[in-house]
Amino acid sequence: MGGGVRVVEHVRRPPFADGSFDRVCFVACLNDIPERQEALGEARRVLRRDGLLIVTMISRLIGGIGHRLWWYSEDKHRRTDADELPGMDTRDVRLRIE
Repeated sequence: MGGGVRVVEHVRRPPFADGSFDRVCFVACLNDIPERQEALGEARRVLRRDGLLIVTMISRLIGGIGHRLWWYSEDKHRRTDADELPGMDTRDVRLRIE
């Protein structure tokens, strides 16, 4: 992959030094990571002290409706992990970050 992108096999222990990033972003994906607490913990670990954690998420309501519509047809159906969520509300995200 180009552009300085590095694919990390697992969120449990990404191969980056403590405090090595100015920003860590989770863009519409935190709900799909079964180990979301570990992922957020690792994000805090690799962030610099004044770093910025950015999380974007679709709400549970819209996510629930969307997943029913999107996965209605066979060509879009996929197996979901028991720990996946259709979305996360702001409160859900904040509780996991703080």
